[in-house]
Amino acid sequence: MAVAEKGAAGRAKEYPPLAFAMLAMLLLLALMPSALNLPQTTPSETLEYAPVPPEDDQVNPPTGNFNSLGLGSSDSFGGDEPGGAELDPLSGETAGGVGKSPSTKRCVGNPPRQTEDPLSPPCVAVFNGDNGGATYQGVTPDEVRVLFYLEGCGSQGGTSEGDDSVPCGEYFDLADPPPADDHVWMRMLRPYQRFFNERYQTYGRFIHFFAYYDNYPDTAETRRADAAATYAKIKPFAVYNQGSFGFTEEYTDVMLSKGVLVFTGAFGRVDCCESERVFQRDPGLRWGAAPSTEQYAALFSDLICKQVVGRPVSYGGNNNTGQPRVLGMINNDRPGHRPHGELARLVRRHVEACGGQFLYEAHSSPEAACSPDSAATEMAEMQRRGVTTIIWPIGSNSSGDDGCGHYFQSGGVSLRYLPEVVVAGNGSSDDVLSGQLSHQEFSRNQLFMSAHTRGDDPGKTPCIYTAREAEPDVPARDLENFGCAMYAGIRLMFTGIQVAGPKLTPQSMDKGYHAIPDRRSTDPFVPACYFDVGDYTCIKDAQLEHWDASGQTPGTAGGGCLRMVEGGQRYVVGSWPERDIAALVKPDDPCNRQGYSTS
Repeated sequence: MAVAEKGAAGRAKEYPPLAFAMLAMLLLLALMPSALNLPQTTPSETLEYAPVPPEDDQVNPPTGNFNSLGLGSSDSFGGDEPGGAELDPLSGETAGGVGKSPSTKRCVGNPPRQTEDPLSPPCVAVFNGDNGGATYQGVTPDEVRVLFYLEGCGSQGGTSEGDDSVPCGEYFDLADPPPADDHVWMRMLRPYQRFFNERYQTYGRFIHFFAYYDNYPDTAETRRADAAATYAKIKPFAVYNQGSFGFTEEYTDVMLSKGVLVFTGAFGRVDCCESERVFQRDPGLRWGAAPSTEQYAALFSDLICKQVVGRPVSYGGNNNTGQPRVLGMINNDRPGHRPHGELARLVRRHVEACGGQFLYEAHSSPEAACSPDSAATEMAEMQRRGVTTIIWPIGSNSSGDDGCGHYFQSGGVSLRYLPEVVVAGNGSSDDVLSGQLSHQEFSRNQLFMSAHTRGDDPGKTPCIYTAREAEPDVPARDLENFGCAMYAGIRLMFTGIQVAGPKLTPQSMDKGYHAIPDRRSTDPFVPACYFDVGDYTCIKDAQLEHWDASGQTPGTAGGGCLRMVEGGQRYVVGSWPERDIAALVKPDDPCNRQGYSTS
């Protein structure tokens, strides 16, 4: 029995399109020069200027989920609406508006959307009306203040310019000229700030980036103190919480108590995932790019139920191909990363409901005294019990899990115990660096469910080509290792600002987000991204990858690559095909270039 697919019934779809606005935008598009030099989606849908999708089903929906979504409800559009301004189709500008910074956006595609990214919203090319002024804290007639909370104080990250030490407790105003020693995170945020402000419709406001690097050590108390201090100094409308080193919830809770919108989880060295409960506690204030714990558990369990349970061993290094599969689990539960344990518990519950049985569950928590010896003991017990296939929610990060993940790998290698392993990647355990730094003899027997999109072609990877439009000389390595980790969260934030309309509030943003149609992606470079009723996390699908220790990821010096099964074909809950998980694995599957690498 597969995990049931979650529906989206009940979503309100009653806002009609504004015909005048649509006609005006089409006239404007005919006069604007085209800037198409990147991949486009299928020209198959009528553009709507309303906060909800059209009622009529479309025959051939485009790849991007946002293509039938317009701006949020507002009284400042349409010639006869209060505060509205008629569009002059000859000049491409509005007449009589009082907006601070009118601009004509360079929309692209047919139907037109805001940028070349298929997940960008439909085109709102011109605004010159009343944006409502100070509609919420951190919002003025001229700007929206956004804070990036970055973790890893004192650590180093390999960049194109060597190792950059992460500063501790420092603020940066991204509207200021960059200093000579600008840190890599700042070098990535600056082109995104410029790109999204230039290309997205922000209704006369500048989306003003600030950044703050955390203080050490990584504890609940430090996170709360950082939140209180950063709120007092910046008073932001929204904060992007990187959430890489744990205790994400403590920082987030303080910000939410101040009414600040919080964006988390973009599947770039983040700890997937947070429970639906924490999003629903503060509805409309907390948003995630990555799936919720419940959604990701359902997606992973659907894969296990359809392609692992009840089937014979088909890969692995123990020479037992064809024997019945015997399941075990490694649970990465540990302090500061509560979602790990919850994900494992949900996966176990779902898999047992579809007929799977776990003969043994190993824990990497401090209660199990995680060490090389304890991990080797756990692996020896699974070997003794005849576990052929390990289900590993989260998996082993390149340098995380307090060493536990690597202890399990080394324990298996030392015992010559090399079972099948199926991993639910968390954005870090399923990136290139984790594979390159893993025990290759163990990792060659791993398959990964990954929410990462296909990333082997920079020309089709939005996080790369958007940054390079703003700053052509941004090194590819820095973008892949750092910039792309934040892109999905930044895109989600700007999308919310645009679809909220000029009168920006959490309520108008919530209405715009929940108008996004629930459509599957047919493009491996683009995830399915939408919000069900009562749902506040975006990505809904994943692909299957396998580690090839003998492969070579293009553009990296380290060996090995994550090969994408079916070229990165993406699946939502309920859609994984009934077949063995390794049935379509091929030695020449394309390599994905997601996340850090050793070069």
